[in-house]
Amino acid sequence: MKWLFISAIFLFTILTGSTYFLAEKQETMGNKIAASLKKEGAEMPPLAPLKSSLFFHAAKKTLLSAPNFQTELSARYIPPKPGTLEGYFEISIGESGITRRTEWGQPMYFGYEENLHKKGYHLCFQDKSDFSLHPLCFEEGFLLLHPQLDTNGLPLGNYAPKIWRLPVKKPSIFTRSSTKTFSEAHVFLGGAYLGDDLFEEEFRGQKSSWIVLAKGDLLKVELGNVFARNRDLWTKVFSTDQCENRAVFRLQSVSPSKVTCEVWDSAGESYARFFLPRKQERPFSYPVGSLVGEVYLKTPRKVEVFLEGASMIMNQGSWAVKIGDDWRKVSPDENIDQLTQKHVTFFLHRIYKKERKKWLSGRLYSPLRTTSFHVKTEIRYNNHKTARKPATKRIQR
Repeated sequence: MKWLFISAIFLFTILTGSTYFLAEKQETMGNKIAASLKKEGAEMPPLAPLKSSLFFHAAKKTLLSAPNFQTELSARYIPPKPGTLEGYFEISIGESGITRRTEWGQPMYFGYEENLHKKGYHLCFQDKSDFSLHPLCFEEGFLLLHPQLDTNGLPLGNYAPKIWRLPVKKPSIFTRSSTKTFSEAHVFLGGAYLGDDLFEEEFRGQKSSWIVLAKGDLLKVELGNVFARNRDLWTKVFSTDQCENRAVFRLQSVSPSKVTCEVWDSAGESYARFFLPRKQERPFSYPVGSLVGEVYLKTPRKVEVFLEGASMIMNQGSWAVKIGDDWRKVSPDENIDQLTQKHVTFFLHRIYKKERKKWLSGRLYSPLRTTSFHVKTEIRYNNHKTARKPATKRIQR
């Protein structure tokens, strides 16, 4: 009875295995087949022509020269779209660019058909034929293929190596000057990297970057973030279910001069990588020395701050925003991240005591918070109209 129970559990585990593990098992099997063929002494040269004219054309009753697969075939890898478990390979034929998606261990059949534009015949995919290539596995930049031939019972070993290596092309990289890509990715062709949010980096411990797309859409992204397209809007998604049947992009890397994005179409069949260059703008400058006027202590945790003449009561963690020519305090129910997209802001970081004096420390931010200035000033204990204006230090970051 115990063994029957264990057997039932084992059978259930096998039957309920996911597609991902089945696909992984198929590739593992391909690795084993490749290893076995290598042990038999099979060479592993690049793709080459077959050594004999084995393609028989029934209608013409003639033998056709076998194709040079080295020049006729090419392969590329489509990385897995967010929400899917694995990517896949595509094999293309010659100038026609006709492609077929590969499946591990599943044969791809080839044959000849008459070329209507030129004399002769050209290589093509077929649903069934005597010659087939079986994708085994991916190894060090090559797709390993096992060729099989069934023509009048002739063994393949007399005519070709047992494993062929097909180089896999790296994904295309697009820039602002590129012109051709799939429709969902067009908005990235004119995009740019605007810089990083310094507040997020310093006070929240996370790196966020601003990018702008061709149509002016402004997006704040972090490494690994996934955005899906809903009509004409790109919105951040938190579940892979939200990626289904929608175009998707992901931030892959960030450097001082550019960011790299990956983009998939809605079906997950087209893929591209984009370099968005850092947009060069005029450096942000501000008369920080005259920003903070008098600062007076109101309570142990609150101060009255004069920002270019505008008075407001602030405490640690408070924000002020400059709209037009006027400063005002940001209320708790306002979205500071939205205000910082277009306006100059001031963040009161802390109030502290040093050498028997009270000090205010804060930061002035450019729009998008990509540039900041450190502001430090002494706090007065009484609001006397004749009080001398304290010195203000500035340190650009």
